[in-house]
Amino acid sequence: MTQPWGSLVAVGLKQFETRSWCTTYRGPIAIHAAKKLTWEAVELGVKLQTEGVIDFLENLPRGCVIAVAVLNRIWPARIIAERPGLHPQELRFGDFSAGRYAWELTDVKILERTIPCTGRLGLFELPPVVLSQVLCSRRAVPTATEWEPPLRTEASG
Repeated sequence: MTQPWGSLVAVGLKQFETRSWCTTYRGPIAIHAAKKLTWEAVELGVKLQTEGVIDFLENLPRGCVIAVAVLNRIWPARIIAERPGLHPQELRFGDFSAGRYAWELTDVKILERTIPCTGRLGLFELPPVVLSQVLCSRRAVPTATEWEPPLRTEASG
C-alpha cells in the first residue's frame, strides 16, 4: 500500500482497503508500505499532517512490511459505504465508488520493527527470509496455526 494508507491500517485508523480488483484469497496478509509516493498520497499526507494525524509523510516507513492482518472478507465497496455506523474516516481514506471492492482487514498487528522488502503490484508471496523475519516480529498475534506460510502481502495496486 502506498503511504499514508499502509500506516493508517497499521495503527487501526483504516479497516477497509479499497481496490479496483477482487481476489479469492482470504487469510493472513502482510501490509507492505510501497517505496514510492503518489500525488494523491502526498495530498492526503499534507492534510493529515495539518490535522496532526501523522507527523511527516516523509517519515513514514516505505519499502518494507509494517504490519500483518487477516484479509477476512471482500465486499462491494458501495455496500460498505452505505453501512450504518461506518466511521466517517473510512470514507475519507478509501475510494468506495461503484464497481470497487472493500477488503476487510481484521486482527491487524503492527510489527515490532519494519522488514525491508521489495514490493510488487497485487498479492504476492513474501520471500522466505522476509517471511521468517515477519513471523518473528509480530506483536501478540493469534495462534501459530493461523499464520502458517504462505503469508501473502498486499502491495500497491
